[in-house]
Amino acid sequence: MSKFLRSTTLLALIFLCSFATDAWKTYESKDGHYKVSMPGIPEEALGNVQSEYGWQVSHVASLMPKTGEIKLFIASYSDYPIKPTNPKITKEDTDRLIAGTINTLVQITGATIFFEEPITYKGNPGKHVKAKMEGQTTIFEMKVYLIGVRTYVLTTGYDSTLTNTAAADRFFNSFEVITSK
Repeated sequence: MSKFLRSTTLLALIFLCSFATDAWKTYESKDGHYKVSMPGIPEEALGNVQSEYGWQVSHVASLMPKTGEIKLFIASYSDYPIKPTNPKITKEDTDRLIAGTINTLVQITGATIFFEEPITYKGNPGKHVKAKMEGQTTIFEMKVYLIGVRTYVLTTGYDSTLTNTAAADRFFNSFEVITSK
């Protein structure tokens, strides 16, 4: 086999293997009306969370990949138990609901927020938050959106020394609310 043919074959194998290791999958929550991409198939779970409005059921899809620099991907949603008798939710209500979601997550993890900025998803309010647990190097990066009375929370976990967060960005940017048909 000529040197050129061996080199070409080797390059083709490397090229094909690079696609084979890119195992990102689209996870779709039919009940949650959203989809998001993750580097594998997440496990689903339910949890109960207490809020100022009462108990909420949190629907969680989580993935802890065996490889890659991002160690944790979580997509979840929950509905605030607010009766639809008051369809007008004020900006103060929205801010309080988003802050309540973030505060609950911070209390559960014991992390401290070091970055926070307002964001939106198709005109709906949200927050982009980064938090770190004391004495550890793990950073939790979250994007929280409030759409109606439903909160969507996207979370990644990675080491604070990580400089390339492209996988986290890919995860966050893939989030899409699916409208009912």
